[in-house]
Amino acid sequence: MLGAGFFSGILIVIATANGVVITTDSAPAKLLSANSTRPSESVASVGDHVVISSSGLVDWVAKAADGSIISTYDFDQFTKELAHSFGRNARASDVAEATRTKLTGIVEHVGTTKAVGHLPNIVLVVAGLTGKKVEVWTVTAHLDSSTRPVPVDKQRNFTGGVSPYLGAYGIKRTADQLTADWHAKAPPRLVRDSSPLTAQEWAEVAGLMVSTEPHDKPPIRQWLIVPSEKISARTWQEPQ
Repeated sequence: MLGAGFFSGILIVIATANGVVITTDSAPAKLLSANSTRPSESVASVGDHVVISSSGLVDWVAKAADGSIISTYDFDQFTKELAHSFGRNARASDVAEATRTKLTGIVEHVGTTKAVGHLPNIVLVVAGLTGKKVEVWTVTAHLDSSTRPVPVDKQRNFTGGVSPYLGAYGIKRTADQLTADWHAKAPPRLVRDSSPLTAQEWAEVAGLMVSTEPHDKPPIRQWLIVPSEKISARTWQEPQ
């Protein structure tokens, strides 16, 4: 069985108890599906307080040796169906579990595949609010695993603690390298240890991280989710 698909680009997730920021470069907005000419996004909202982000395959087809299609995955269609099943006040924990269940159904009949590209797995990051608590979850379909049926796991990355959570996908630099690079570009007001950064300031930082990536393709786009507010989407601007 052969697998083929398209990948999303850079994804940075920063979460604190005060909110979560999703940051991407523009590569996914220009990515074309294997089955259509429409652009394929890598971030979608589910209700007013949860987003799903793709850090792996956004469009994927598994075919048998005779060319017949066994399974297909399309991030846009996947998230639209999920959003349709939830209301405006969807909870991050519920969306994460529904994502795991739905993804399991897509890959459960897939046999041995040939990995394509450097990110052969489907990796979905669910971030947002459960009540007023910030949560981040990762749901992964391990297409590169030799185990069948394909294992799909769900991991809770951030539980609302004091220390910020950083998830960096599509970036090969270490966390220390990322920190050094954005420090070098950031204005002094963002480089401080005395007081915690706000969610809006972390959004500025996340944009700096992406902008220092050699393979970044601007514009840099962001989604902010903070307690008691709806999702806010924006294009990142270099901080002054």
